[in-house]
Amino acid sequence: MNNLTLFISEHAAVILAVVFLLAAVAYVAYLVYTKQTAKLQKWLLLAVAEAEKQLKSGTGRLKIEWVYDQFVTRFKYLHVILPRSTFEKMVDVALEELKELIAQSDDTAFYVNEPPTF
Repeated sequence: MNNLTLFISEHAAVILAVVFLLAAVAYVAYLVYTKQTAKLQKWLLLAVAEAEKQLKSGTGRLKIEWVYDQFVTRFKYLHVILPRSTFEKMVDVALEELKELIAQSDDTAFYVNEPPTF
């Protein structure tokens, strides 16, 4: 038996325990990430509505920067692990949802289109 095989056979229980512990930590991190991104997607709808209300049309890049700034403030740790490209895709989803809400609801349309409250 070579040294590596001997080491593995002598420490198999510890190696398996470490592997299972790492898998459990990864699973919990995945659950937290999934829960936070679901919460973020709901929050983004309000954030893009507010950005649309404050900055109006034709200011797309400014709106996404405003929403990103709000995101960093509100989700202090999620922005560290969520790639900016993924965030921007989530904003696009929220914008599509907002467009649907505006088309379906006069109240939503009124809210978004009323004068800004800087």
